[in-house]
Amino acid sequence: MLGIGEGVMTDIYQFVRSKLYKHLYFLRGGVKFSTHLSLTTLQPSEFTPIQRLCHTDPRTTPGSINVAALLYLFENLALGGTGFYRWKKEELILQASAMEREAPLKAMPFLLEHFEMFNQPAC
Repeated sequence: MLGIGEGVMTDIYQFVRSKLYKHLYFLRGGVKFSTHLSLTTLQPSEFTPIQRLCHTDPRTTPGSINVAALLYLFENLALGGTGFYRWKKEELILQASAMEREAPLKAMPFLLEHFEMFNQPAC
């Protein structure tokens, strides 16, 4: 993932604020934007277990809330998209993530036991 400096994004942030200001009250106060570019270069069958887990973005400021938005620079629906999910078994996901950080593929037996999706081919 590549972080993008705020100066580069000033015009885009202003555009987002102008379009969403009247719909999202919290944009009227102090809002911190952060921008990252991400590109998937592997086929699903090449993903490690950790790459198949849904992730969450860390809070940028204690006591704040995170709001995510995606901007697609294309209109071709065949190119795919992004889904938003909520963890049902957060503690198990955190355990699996910790195992994967210790050693690649360490969590796979645990994931196979606790999550049906890991018994299916990656997609």
